[in-house]
Amino acid sequence: MAGAVAAIGGALIAPITFASYTMTLSIGLKGFAAAVLGGFGNTKGAFVGGLILGLIESFIAIFIPAGIKDSISFVIMIIVIIFLPGGIMSAKIFNKNGLASEKV
Repeated sequence: MAGAVAAIGGALIAPITFASYTMTLSIGLKGFAAAVLGGFGNTKGAFVGGLILGLIESFIAIFIPAGIKDSISFVIMIIVIIFLPGGIMSAKIFNKNGLASEKV
């Protein structure tokens, strides 16, 4: 019942606010980049990855044009995939047991 009421409300307000299904595409892709940066399957890693990604994006946006700002997260994601495929939270310095040293 709640889903039906939400769907009706969304259908009624969409023409007023010009809502579309592509509005959150960039937010979803940046969320994916944050999950890759922190490490999949690790909620704390995704949080840390999102925080780091946001700080890096905000700092670098000072020096580059606003149109290129959205591509920073994808460049960072590619660099992390190349050097740390498991994310930053699976790196050797974050693991407490000695058996996980091969994850670096």
